[in-house]
Amino acid sequence: MSLGTSPGDSNTVNWTDVGNVSTYTFTNLNLIETVTYYASVQAQDMAGNMSDIYTGDGITIDQSGPEPGQVNDGSSQDIDWVNIDYSVDANWTVFTDTLSGVVEYWISIGLTPGQPNFMPWISNGLDTTFTAAQELSEGPTYYINIYAIDSVGNTSAIISSDGFGVDLDSPLAGTVFD
Repeated sequence: MSLGTSPGDSNTVNWTDVGNVSTYTFTNLNLIETVTYYASVQAQDMAGNMSDIYTGDGITIDQSGPEPGQVNDGSSQDIDWVNIDYSVDANWTVFTDTLSGVVEYWISIGLTPGQPNFMPWISNGLDTTFTAAQELSEGPTYYINIYAIDSVGNTSAIISSDGFGVDLDSPLAGTVFD
């Protein structure tokens, strides 16, 4: 059995006799991010005849989380104020992960950026928009928090919106002097 950076190669782990086993785990490896590694196996019978070399389709090392996009309060462009106290809308640009790809977004709402202290973290699937019925109050600033997970479980940094407030009061009419 060997491990290399191209099919059939042994430039990472030299050919090793692993005995009569159907599974094997390579240990103490120093693998490099973004590099694809291929495990190869070759059998030998009792007479010393060697089989062809068989190589897997490879694994690519991905130890980095997705790169964050940008999050907006509101259903389209970023807003700073809402005049309702029963619903929250948010949207964000796609996070990028060139190795294994984004598989899920998580969202929370906080009274401080990055903290889920108003609404706990919930999965939003791959949707980049969010609407939830939430009872809001005038006074606090609410922050939308987002992070993404890639297909091997790496997480992005948490990004937060610039926040929005609730204003339920109509403007007061002024007086015009001629």
